Amino acid sequence: MSATKRPGRWLRVLLIVSLGANLLFMGAIAGAWARFGGPPEMTPGPPHSGVVFYRELPPETRREMRQSLKRVFAAIRGAGIAEAEEIGAAIRSEPFDAERLGAILDEQAHQIFDAQFDIKDVWLEKVREMSTAERAAYADRVETALKERGKRPPKPPRGD
Repeated sequence: MSATKRPGRWLRVLLIVSLGANLLFMGAIAGAWARFGGPPEMTPGPPHSGVVFYRELPPETRREMRQSLKRVFAAIRGAGIAEAEEIGAAIRSEPFDAERLGAILDEQAHQIFDAQFDIKDVWLEKVREMSTAERAAYADRVETALKERGKRPPKPPRGD
């Protein structure tokens, strides 16, 4: 009977060293991605000015706006589910009816446009309720944020 030889201790050490090297390499890749944001085509652009207008409001005002707009957001979510099914059916239809699909997308665009006006109206009312000093401070925060958006440290040139 031959005894099976167990792998030596050196093999276990080699596997642990290999695992450590792989983890170190993956950590370096993840760190570079976090620092430089990946390829330029994958990095998000600066926030839309509407986002800045919202973010710079006091937290209590943002909370009140969210409460006021719950019905708008609920309608958008509800319509989105139904529209997804309708869009899917329109794309699958045989014969394909481009006009029907276009009409569905037009209606979706109108709903989004209407929601944007509702949001604008609520925002404008909140700004209207501010005192002169509050509006001035808010304007300063918005101006600063708009000037700073998109200012990121330059990325190193790619070697393509």
